[in-house]
Amino acid sequence: MADVWVKRQTPHNVTRTYENGLIRADSINRLEANNRAVVASQLDAEEPYEIACPQIGKPLPEGFHLAFLAALSTTRFRARGSDEDLVLVAEHAEDTWRWSTYTASELWNS
Repeated sequence: MADVWVKRQTPHNVTRTYENGLIRADSINRLEANNRAVVASQLDAEEPYEIACPQIGKPLPEGFHLAFLAALSTTRFRARGSDEDLVLVAEHAEDTWRWSTYTASELWNS
C-alpha cells in the first residue's frame, strides 16, 4: 500500500527556509481552519503547517477542512491499490478551491 502525503503551502507573507514540503497524512492529529488557512498539526511537530492558504485572491470556502477529510478518505482508499505514493494538494482554479490528488511522479514531472 502506498502512503498518502499532503502538500504544505507557505503564505505569501511568510519566508521559510523550505518553501515546499510534504506531511505524511497519517501523522496529522489536528486540523484548524478559517477562510484564510487550513492548518494541520503533526503528532511531534513543534509548529503547525498550512496545507491550504490563499496567496492572494479568493478566500477558502467554509468547511474546506471537512472537504480535506473527505478527499483524504478517498485518497487513502485509492492508495490501497497503488504502488506509488499519493499527494493531496489544495488548488484554486477557475474561481474554485478544491483538493486534488496526484501521484508523486505527476508532481515531479510537472
